[in-house]
Amino acid sequence: MSRLDEPKKGLAVMLRALAHLAGRDGMPDWQWLLVGDGPARDRLRSLAVELELPGQVIFTGMRHDVASVLPVMDIFACPSLYEGFGIAIVEAMAAGRPVIASATGGITEIVVHGDTGLLVPPGDAAALADALATLLTHPDQARAMGARGQARVRERFSIETTVQQHQQLYESLRKRHAERVRPARGAEVHLS
Repeated sequence: MSRLDEPKKGLAVMLRALAHLAGRDGMPDWQWLLVGDGPARDRLRSLAVELELPGQVIFTGMRHDVASVLPVMDIFACPSLYEGFGIAIVEAMAAGRPVIASATGGITEIVVHGDTGLLVPPGDAAALADALATLLTHPDQARAMGARGQARVRERFSIETTVQQHQQLYESLRKRHAERVRPARGAEVHLS
């Protein structure tokens, strides 16, 4: 499920990128699923009509089963203008989907440009359209990115890995604290 929040989520930028894409020669047929609901829904629908995209953009509304929607997607796009960690990106990568996302915030820690997906400057509709065109016209490259992304999620973002990283952090903090409170050798400790 996703909250349609503008301008943070960059969905108007996405629609403008799709309008650039719709006018290109040699593009395969495509549709874009906009999953979620929120205060920007009506504005985004109006913009899709204005950009002559109503048949190519499907507004799914709020979904609580996004994991079951991911397999029907060839590409996952996250055009956020600013973002913290990007759980939806990790979920898409776990499902083997290549990701196109804005190079902002924690997204750059998740997506490896050119390896697990493509990163574009936030708010740049033309760059987003170019990235979409690249993966749509090179489906083998897109599938390979999706597979590498899936492996990256298993290696870096699985529950087991996260627990192990937290345990290592706690252990290093415990050791650092123990070293600070340990009296120096030969120092006398007087309790009164």
